[in-house]
Amino acid sequence: MGKNPEKVMICGDIGCGAKMPYHVDGYKFFIGLHGRVIPLAAGMKLADPELTVIAIGGDGGIYGEGINHLIHTARRNINIAAIVSNNGVYALTTGQPSSTSPIGFKSKVSPCGTTDEPLNPVAVALASGAKYAKTISATDQNLSEEILAALNFSGFSLLDIKSSCATFNPITS
Repeated sequence: MGKNPEKVMICGDIGCGAKMPYHVDGYKFFIGLHGRVIPLAAGMKLADPELTVIAIGGDGGIYGEGINHLIHTARRNINIAAIVSNNGVYALTTGQPSSTSPIGFKSKVSPCGTTDEPLNPVAVALASGAKYAKTISATDQNLSEEILAALNFSGFSLLDIKSSCATFNPITS
């Protein structure tokens, strides 16, 4: 993006996406509590409006424990980009279903399959006032461009990236 790395803050939580800040060439990153990456990122942006702030997490943390933070940050249109690795499972707790697991998803704790309709995070974000919310596949050739578009958007942006969990959900819908 041509930005000074000192002006980019990457926030993560304790989910599968939390390791992303360790793989990015930059100076500022912070790992917070599971489900709390969006308020952490919003606080960083409010403390220093000149920062480009990225919240990285998984569907469990952002769409499960943290859904209320997503709603209110979208409503307030705080200028951060939330990038979510949506694999439809809480992988760090050995594969329990998340709020985005498809109907029929089987795991150790749901051997008969889930019965709940999966959450549509883009619909939730848009209904909450977000002006930029999009789902894309992790295998999409335009993934880098979509991430840049979310980062360059002025206001709150949500990029929901459908991905697989090689251990607990190798195929996501």
